[in-house]
Amino acid sequence: MGSTMEGSGGAPMSAAIQRAIHRRLADDQRRRWLWAFGAAIPLLGLPVLAAHAISRRTLMPPIFGLTTLGMLAFIPATFVVIQPGMVKSLSNQGAQPLVVLLGLSGFACGHKLGQDKAARDGRHWLALDR
Repeated sequence: MGSTMEGSGGAPMSAAIQRAIHRRLADDQRRRWLWAFGAAIPLLGLPVLAAHAISRRTLMPPIFGLTTLGMLAFIPATFVVIQPGMVKSLSNQGAQPLVVLLGLSGFACGHKLGQDKAARDGRHWLALDR
């Protein structure tokens, strides 16, 4: 009998997908954080992000990362009234590194949450495969 994935209409789960799911499950918390922070580095993180997405066959971590980054960007726009000249005064006060650090941390945390969700989903799919 062939293995199946939920929602796949009974189609067999390929061996490549099974290997990718096992890779997701083999990543411990430290390795997940390393993937997340490696993917969050501006420009240099793109190859890390691509390698992670291809080897684990999931786009969930970067989607979670971008969603978290968007939420962090929306918070100041919602709670702070931005006045003309405010952005320029913030850049003069050296707030740019703090904003970049907050953005990178937000993306990394979202990416890590996405990895955790992808691992839970993979565990579920493998259980259905039995």
